[in-house]
Amino acid sequence: MEAQRENRNSLWWWTKRLIATRGRFQAFGRGTFELLYPENRKVLAFTRTYNGEHILVVTNLSRFVQAVELDLSAFNSMVPVEIFGRTTFPPIDDTPYFMSLAPHAFYWFTLQVQTNLTCPVRPQNQIPTLVVSDNWQNIFTKSETKAALEEILPDYMCACSWFDGKSRVIQSSHIIEAIPLSFHSLEAAIVLVQLDYTEGDPETYVLHLAYEPEGINHERFSSYREEVVANIEIRSKKQIGVLFDALTDKDFLNFPLEAIANKNTYQGMAGELQAEASKDFTVLAGAGSNYALRIHLEAHMLRGEHKNTCVVYGDRLMCKLFRKVVGEGINPDLEVGQFLTHSSATKGLPNAENFAPVAGSLNYSRKNFETMTLGILRKFIPDIRDGWSYSLDSLRDFFEQVQIRQIDAIADIDLPSSLLTAALENEIPSLAQEMFGSYLGNAQLLGERTAEMHLALASDTEDPNFAPESFTSFYQRSIYQYMRNQAGQVLLRLKKDLIQLPNELQSVAQLVLNNREMILTRLKSILNQKITAMRTRTHGNLCLNEVLYTGKDFIIIDFEGDQTRPLSERRMKRSPLRDVAGMIESFYYSSRIGLRNEKESGMIVPDDLPLMEQWAQFFYTWSSIAFLKSYLATAKNAPFLPSEPSELQLLLDAFILEKVIIELEHELKNRPNWIEVPMYRILELLETA
Repeated sequence: MEAQRENRNSLWWWTKRLIATRGRFQAFGRGTFELLYPENRKVLAFTRTYNGEHILVVTNLSRFVQAVELDLSAFNSMVPVEIFGRTTFPPIDDTPYFMSLAPHAFYWFTLQVQTNLTCPVRPQNQIPTLVVSDNWQNIFTKSETKAALEEILPDYMCACSWFDGKSRVIQSSHIIEAIPLSFHSLEAAIVLVQLDYTEGDPETYVLHLAYEPEGINHERFSSYREEVVANIEIRSKKQIGVLFDALTDKDFLNFPLEAIANKNTYQGMAGELQAEASKDFTVLAGAGSNYALRIHLEAHMLRGEHKNTCVVYGDRLMCKLFRKVVGEGINPDLEVGQFLTHSSATKGLPNAENFAPVAGSLNYSRKNFETMTLGILRKFIPDIRDGWSYSLDSLRDFFEQVQIRQIDAIADIDLPSSLLTAALENEIPSLAQEMFGSYLGNAQLLGERTAEMHLALASDTEDPNFAPESFTSFYQRSIYQYMRNQAGQVLLRLKKDLIQLPNELQSVAQLVLNNREMILTRLKSILNQKITAMRTRTHGNLCLNEVLYTGKDFIIIDFEGDQTRPLSERRMKRSPLRDVAGMIESFYYSSRIGLRNEKESGMIVPDDLPLMEQWAQFFYTWSSIAFLKSYLATAKNAPFLPSEPSELQLLLDAFILEKVIIELEHELKNRPNWIEVPMYRILELLETA
């Protein structure tokens, strides 16, 4: 038994996890039981329902792989979530639900209701029809059909996973540009659509639309019709074709790559699309001709829920196509990516293996307006995971280590009150080195890579877009005013949503609101001392989600900053310590979500929760210190670091609190069930001040 307890992969631990998981759901032992009777008799499937809780169990009774279709129409629009891994499966509709199962495999699902959204979703069987006289592209140019298309686009976009305005009320849509193009046998257009809302600023989205003359009965629409925008009736040809998402056409996925390879230009109604290749394109693509590109770099779309569409070419390149364009001007992801690509090639900083070099871009320009970035082609990094997933896996191992070793002496271990002081003066304790495994060393490596990125971004004193600039008293005051206004708006939103929060969190939210003046006072402390450091271009949204872990090293990605902010704001020069604060806060967030996952899985019982919360704090504290210690050592004497520790502490404190307020705003808008994390964090920061 002792050997089983010490081996986390043992039958004892597997059974413990299974019992804990079963105990989370009352429907496993109570309520109704209903067999589903699939045609494949080698698959057993049934549902359990109790008190609003729905469980779906699917089991392969055979020693061979099996496929099955289940009638889940009674749970139409609900979403299956796999219980052990918390993986979300596609929503259920009124068609048979397909699954494949490995030999003797089984699935346990909870069936969850999808979140209600303000944005209406068009039923798939209700496809509108637009009528034109002689050419399908008249829908973009003729006022009557253009207005009809503008009327139906919001309903179509609301059904798209990349659409970011689902929680807002759309007032109207306007087609501001249509760029016709032909790619092999497909006629298509890149369309810019501006959406106006009843509240807030308008947004511009990019649609890639194509025309299929054979209509809705074409084989491409046999399985899925959500990519269909409308039927197009051409009266002169007595033809009813289909307007659909061009990116669902496998051949069209090659368009961005070939356009960039050939440096093509496409004329639109008001401007033009320009495809540009970097001087490193041929090296990164590994081929010198279009024929070679298409043969060796087969295109496929990156799966999963993404706000942008990513097309992967073989194992060498990936093109990010922006779905939402926030304002005019070059996207920071392209601008910073091009700068780092040049800096790496000429100065060796950062190492080319620690970011994804840029191979080309798609840009839109029109007279009297700044150029907008519509797509970026860069090196593809295969077979890796992000830092967030890696951290949660490491936390799971960490909590299991604590349980295996039954260490309860955490209450006797004093944690440093200041991460900065500990990073400057203290050594990492042996207990942290022993318990964290390789994660501690990787946190240090991440600190080193972050510093190298900042050193590269501060290395050019000639380029006005990247040359470091001094902190001035005016800039310090502008930082404070910005953070104050932001905090005021978020706290106002919290007050407005207070009654909608769970009862147990309403008192916590009220406590945060009661500390409004203390929060503003903490932010105002940034005015208390002159800052001697320089400000530079930064990542803008650095966190564990924005780094990839290869198993040996880290790759920093996505330099576009906070996508909810205007481009002009995201391109501003700031203190790199803002990135550092973002990563420290990401360590904190992962420790809390990791603990929450273990609690929800039943691996941590309520009686042990206070003890495990202390261990979560231990993990966050020393991971952050390891990261910060390595960062400061690598960036030592850099002009963007303050000369005095007091200045460093002042900036870190302000930026960490600012980051938590941003997180609170994000959770209020997108994930109310996570709101407790930033609220408790704010109170913790105020208490330790």
